Amino acid sequence: MEKSVTKKQKVIVVRGGIYIYFDADNEDKVLQVINQKKGQIIEIEGQLVNTVAIEGIYDPAFVEEVMMRRRGMWKCIEKGHWNDRSAKRCSGCYINP
Repeated sequence: MEKSVTKKQKVIVVRGGIYIYFDADNEDKVLQVINQKKGQIIEIEGQLVNTVAIEGIYDPAFVEEVMMRRRGMWKCIEKGHWNDRSAKRCSGCYINP
């Protein structure tokens, strides 16, 4: 059994490209507050957020992948390495075949 140093997290994506990270343990509580206060301003992790501006709640890995693709990077299918847009082959596979 692996011991995790950090808690699992979720990310609230808000209009304007703002990301608010919170503990996944609190996801039910956060969803309940968002549903109860539709169209109102709520506090999440010390930040005031209008519930109308919330685009979604995601896993951090998904958000990171979206951010990398927006930067023009591509992911190697074989080993999962991220590469610059201009790279013609995966740098990780080329160095470590």
